Amino acid sequence: KDYRSYDHVRKSIFGGVAVCARCGHALCSAGTVYNGEREKYWYLSCTHQRKGVAERCAGVRIRYADLLELVRQDLNFFLSLSESEEQELVREVIRRSGSEENQKIRKTQREKAQARFSVIDKIVTKLYTDNAEGKLSDDRLSSMVSELERESAGLKELLAELDTPGQAEETEERFAQFFALARQFTHLETLDRGTLLTFVERIEIGPKELPEGMKKATHRNQPYRQSVRIFYKFIGDLSEEPIQDFPNAAGDE
Repeated sequence: KDYRSYDHVRKSIFGGVAVCARCGHALCSAGTVYNGEREKYWYLSCTHQRKGVAERCAGVRIRYADLLELVRQDLNFFLSLSESEEQELVREVIRRSGSEENQKIRKTQREKAQARFSVIDKIVTKLYTDNAEGKLSDDRLSSMVSELERESAGLKELLAELDTPGQAEETEERFAQFFALARQFTHLETLDRGTLLTFVERIEIGPKELPEGMKKATHRNQPYRQSVRIFYKFIGDLSEEPIQDFPNAAGDE
């Protein structure tokens, strides 16, 4: 059946976006409606833990409202950044990836190659002058010029390679594309499907981590930790530590 026309059915905005970090299968709506409370008992659960499937997943799931709020807050962080804060974030990402050092090396190589080009031009001019004045034979001139031309050809190839965008330049371009999208919004009071798909490519949800020594939640508000990695369009996952704390989230029943 097509359940989209049924208002009483809970409709997740994360379809095709939220996946299980353990097995890669999609997460879908799960849970119960108790005393009319649809949101409180609404989870996203790995589809590969159903009875009858081979090599069932070990029960990865997350409370729907928790994921909704987590993504909304994370997006609002990006939307709130000033231009200078955006630039600082890009610099930090480049620094963490090691691209900043590579950028410096490429710049030094480019400067050296360009300087050597200038020297070669001066040498060739001097050789032809010496040849015209009888200080250098034609055979010697041809040999030396040929050698310098081969060096020039190698320098041209090097400069062409250095002029292609490096990792740092590509990072800057990807962030420019992302923030161009972000400037179309201000602050998200709610998160809908359209906005989610504008910014997010994939969300990987890991298993819950209960306090040490605890195998199962003892009550519905049992604090726990869970890995949530949000992969944004153009810029990917920026979290150094994807583990999130959910002190008020509902525990496993």
